[in-house]
Order: sequence, then structure tokens, then C-alpha cells
Amino acid sequence: MGATKLFLERSAQKYIEATCQKDEQESTDQSTEASESEQPPQPGGCKSRSTLLGLLDALVPVAEQACVELGGGSTEEIASHAVKVNVWRTINFLLSYSLIIREKVASGEVELQGAIYDMSSGAVEFLGKSPKQAQLLNSDAHVVPSMQA
Repeated sequence: MGATKLFLERSAQKYIEATCQKDEQESTDQSTEASESEQPPQPGGCKSRSTLLGLLDALVPVAEQACVELGGGSTEEIASHAVKVNVWRTINFLLSYSLIIREKVASGEVELQGAIYDMSSGAVEFLGKSPKQAQLLNSDAHVVPSMQA
């Protein structure tokens, strides 16, 4: 777990640095435009490091599962597989803890299909239904685990 969390933190740091540089440039551009047009600069600034790391903490189990499932893979392969793991995890969560969604899927009114959007190419890879869908449709969980007393 330590190595996975460290990897995610390093990835977050790179993202934060890139975002902060972009935000600083936009802020400078706005200041220049504001002085030229007599408008005050818009508030902005760098996104909070703790917020991003908080979001990444939720992905630690996903990254660990991807590592276990792939065994020895490159960082790129593990990251790519972690995206799929996260898609299935999200669909499985919805089927497990939303009675309304579970009922609609069971009746055939709604389908939950996993997909991955590639931002660089615009391509969408459709993954289909969760491999655990049939099992989860019979689930009687109603309360999200973190909400239980």
C-alpha cells in the first residue's frame, strides 16, 4: 500500500505543479487584461493539494487491485488497468447500494454500461456490463458502508 500511495502522491504532485503553473499564467493574463480594460482580476489560484490527495486516497484500493491483477506490469499498464478497475468498482457500487438503480437494471428499464473516454483521441472504449452484475442484482445492501453506525 505504501508504494501505491507514494505513486499516487507523486502523480498528484506533478498534476498540481502543472495546474498551478497554468493557473498562475491565467492569473497573469487576467491581470494584464484587467489593467488594460480597467476590470479587476478574477479570483483563482492553485487547487488545494489536500483536496486532490483526498480524492487520490480513494483510488489507492483501485491501484492496488490493478497491481495484484496484473502482477508485474509497467506503470503505464497498471495505470491503464486501474482505470478499468475503477469503472467496474463504480458500477458495482451503484448496483450494490442503490435500490432504485438495482430495480431498474433488474427490470430491464436501465442498463449500466462501463466505458472509458480517451481525452487525447476522443475515442470511447465500451466495456459492457459489469461481470458481477447478476450477482449484485440479488444484493440486499441498502446503506453505503461509510454511512453505517
